Amino acid sequence: MSQETIDRERANLAFVDKWIALHNNDPERMIDECYAHDATIVVPGVEEFGIDRLRELETKGTPGTIRRTSRTVRVTSSGDVVAVEGVTSTTTDGEAAAQDTFWCVVLTLSNGLIVSDHAYLNMNVPKPA
Repeated sequence: MSQETIDRERANLAFVDKWIALHNNDPERMIDECYAHDATIVVPGVEEFGIDRLRELETKGTPGTIRRTSRTVRVTSSGDVVAVEGVTSTTTDGEAAAQDTFWCVVLTLSNGLIVSDHAYLNMNVPKPA
């Protein structure tokens, strides 16, 4: 593996750290600093949209009393593609949601920005009896 490839993958991993931190603390800044203006976001089987819709969803999804915290479980980078497995916990007025949302996102980066975001969400995880 060339040093250039190693450096690119390290930069991609650092980018994911920034993306998650902004996702947790400043979603609008996350969109401005992490997504290309013509980025495509795809939730397979649900919706495909651009950053204007992403901004609408992030603003709608994080009113003042709702706190969302995401963390990565595993990150794999190959070239300009990064696969991120994670979990998001949500609290409303300090009370935890009934369950966490588990997800996997495949990001394609170009010039340090996300140009393609494919998100796979699992919001219906059965709890063991």
